[in-house]
Amino acid sequence: TSGPALLAAALATTAARAQDTRALVRYIDSVANAAVAEHRTAGVSVAVVKNGRTILAKGYGFADLENDVPATAETVYRIGSVTKQFTSAAIMRLVEQGKVALDDTLQKFLPNFPTQGNRVTVRHLLNHTSGIKSYTSLGPKWQRINRLDLATDSLVALFANEPFDFKPGDRWLYDNSGYFLLGMIIEKVSGKAYGQYLKDELFTPLGLKSTIYCDQAPLIKHRAQ
Repeated sequence: TSGPALLAAALATTAARAQDTRALVRYIDSVANAAVAEHRTAGVSVAVVKNGRTILAKGYGFADLENDVPATAETVYRIGSVTKQFTSAAIMRLVEQGKVALDDTLQKFLPNFPTQGNRVTVRHLLNHTSGIKSYTSLGPKWQRINRLDLATDSLVALFANEPFDFKPGDRWLYDNSGYFLLGMIIEKVSGKAYGQYLKDELFTPLGLKSTIYCDQAPLIKHRAQ
């Protein structure tokens, strides 16, 4: 094949890829704008990376409705239970370092927690099979205080003496209490606050400059409200 033919083919391929990218961006725009227009979300930020190239980084709607602050590519959102992925990664870092074993018991690290005769392991906590009552399943008891910024001991006291939902390992049931206890184990073993440990072991080494533990007190730039 001649040089000009190869060049023409390459240019055609590049043009086709550019057209595909524009079509993808138009599609994402339509989906995100529709979600905002139909009040399914106040705002959303979208990033699409393909083959190491950022195709789209854009905000739609608002990061703060009260003050008419638009959402942008830099808006920082509360990720809720996606935090569990960071907790489990942090625990596994400690496992790699030989400071925690998956079959260690909860009481090895938190001896004052009342396991009510049950043998709860780190593995049970990680995979939601501990049977410990999730504090978000306590009904009115949780609803009365769920907007408060509770101290660790106060939150643990909400569920510590609740009957287990089942014997550890017998079933699976999504459990916020288990992951709160894992956070306490991280603090006990590392000697650092949960947020600081994540920063030192994950956020900083990975260059996650817009990722931070979501305390209420600190000023967090670009935080969605």
